[in-house]
Amino acid sequence: MFDEDLTLAQVLGLLNEGTDLQEVADNLNIKISILESKLTNAAVVNENGVWMYKGGNEITSLNRPVKKKVKVINADKEFLGIEIIKNTSRSEEHIDADYELYKDCREISWADLVAKKSFHLQQELYDVIKQTSVEKSIKFNVLVNSLLLKGLEHYRLK
Repeated sequence: MFDEDLTLAQVLGLLNEGTDLQEVADNLNIKISILESKLTNAAVVNENGVWMYKGGNEITSLNRPVKKKVKVINADKEFLGIEIIKNTSRSEEHIDADYELYKDCREISWADLVAKKSFHLQQELYDVIKQTSVEKSIKFNVLVNSLLLKGLEHYRLK
């Protein structure tokens, strides 16, 4: 078993000393695919049997603990082919509709949604929809259906 605070640099050293990737993963109690993903996120590659760092900031990237989540840092994005988008104004901001939908859906309690064949609204939202339904003389279910269709159009899913 390896130390809990083992860094990516230490893993890189172990791999270059001849320790098998599977053995390192087993000693860390993680799947080999997860270890490979962590090494890839840290811009570490195996070239002709030698493990090396190919990113832009070796100290920052390789001093992260391997047992914690290893995200791609900006210094490694160029190596990994990830475009760094720097926006100077909100009008130039790139909006990923799929990500926005995913983020919004994460806030929903899925247990409530799968427990019944209906959906639940917050009381304030329900009151607004009900009032709009009454004011516009539209049946509640038709109004909700229209709102859902508009929401799908917003996320470009329809």
